[in-house]
Amino acid sequence: MRWSRLVLGLLLSTMLLTTTTTYAVGSVSSEQRPFAASLLEHNGVPGMADRIAPTSSSTSAANTAAPATDPYAIAPTFRIRATRQGMVGGRTANGYIIPPNARFVSLPCRCVLSSKGGNEYQVRITYRGRSTVVPVYDVGPYSARDDYWNPQRTGFPDLEWGWPMDHAAYYEGYNGGQADKGYVRFPTAMDVGDGAWIDDLGIVGDQAEVEVTMLWMGQDPLAGPPQRDPNQPEILVDELGGDFWHNSPDLGSSAVGCGYGRHAYQTRSVSNPSQSSQVVRWQPNLPTEGEYDLYVHVPICPSKRAPTTSARYLIQHRDAALEVLVDQSTQTSWVYLGRYPFSAGSNGFIQLADVTSENGKTIWFDQARWVRVNP
Repeated sequence: MRWSRLVLGLLLSTMLLTTTTTYAVGSVSSEQRPFAASLLEHNGVPGMADRIAPTSSSTSAANTAAPATDPYAIAPTFRIRATRQGMVGGRTANGYIIPPNARFVSLPCRCVLSSKGGNEYQVRITYRGRSTVVPVYDVGPYSARDDYWNPQRTGFPDLEWGWPMDHAAYYEGYNGGQADKGYVRFPTAMDVGDGAWIDDLGIVGDQAEVEVTMLWMGQDPLAGPPQRDPNQPEILVDELGGDFWHNSPDLGSSAVGCGYGRHAYQTRSVSNPSQSSQVVRWQPNLPTEGEYDLYVHVPICPSKRAPTTSARYLIQHRDAALEVLVDQSTQTSWVYLGRYPFSAGSNGFIQLADVTSENGKTIWFDQARWVRVNP
C-alpha cells in the first residue's frame, strides 16, 4: 500500500533527519523529539489504507464521454444526500428498463443523460470506504435542470457551485422549500440503482450521505494522484479528492452544507497515542520543485464537542519533518502553517491524527493549500 511505502521511506530518512521541531503558529517552541517517534505518535494504527477500498465494479472507470478540455482538470466530488432508486420494471428517461439489482443513477439535469446502454456520462459513488462507477440513465429526482456540478451553472445560477437546488430548498428554505417537482420532503440530489446501492456500496436503508464524482469532467481523483498543471501557482487539496488519504472509513462528517466547499471531516481527540485510530494526509502530486506557503482550512461547524486547542499538523517537506500546533477553537478559516521547500512529486505531505493534549474534543479536517513562492 502507498502508506507502507511512505512509512518505509520516512523511517529510512531518519538516518539523515534525526529531529523534528514542534511549532505553535506564530511562535517556536524548544521541544525536540526523534522524527520516528513523532511519526508513530501521529500514526494511530499500523498501515495507512488508501482513501477507499474499491468494489470489483469500481476498478475501471472507463468513460466514453468527450474528455475535459483542460488536460489537468480533476473531476469534482461532492458530498450529497442520495436515495435508493427502486422502481424495478420502470422505464428511465433514456428508455432503459430497470431490472433487479440495477446499476445506474439519476441526476437532476437532462444535460448529462447517457444513451440507452451507453457510458457517455458516468459517476463514481463512494460510501464508507466502498466505491463503484455507474452511468447516468435517468433524470431527477427533483429537477431536470439543476446542473449543480457546473462551475457556471445554468439552472439556478443564484446558488453556489456544488450545492444542489433541493438541498438549498430543504436546508435553507430556498424557493419556499419548493423544487421543480414539488415540495422537498427530504433532500436527495441523486437516485441510485439497487445493485449499486445495496450490493456495491452496502447501504442499509433508502437514504444516505454519499460522495459523488462527475467523471466526465476530468481525471478520476481516486484512480491515482491526479496530474497537476506545472504553470498553476496554487495546489488545492480537497478532502473529498484523490490527494487526501485517511486510514479509516469511519471519519465523521460535518453537518450537511458546512465546511469549505460545504463539507469537512471531524473526529474525537484522544490524549493517549495507544488509543489513536484516525490519521489523515493531504498529499498532492506537486508538478514543480520549490518553496511553498502551506495553509489548512479550519471550519466553524456545529459539533457535540468543543474544537481542540492543540491540533498537531505534521509537515514532511523536502529537507525535514516538523510539527505545527494549531488551536482550532480560535484559529479558523485559512490558517498559515509556514513556508517550506518541496520536491516535485508526492513525497511531501501534511498529516494530522486524532492525538492531542486533550481528550474528547473535535478535530476538523478540511482543505489544504500549497501556494508556490515566486512561480
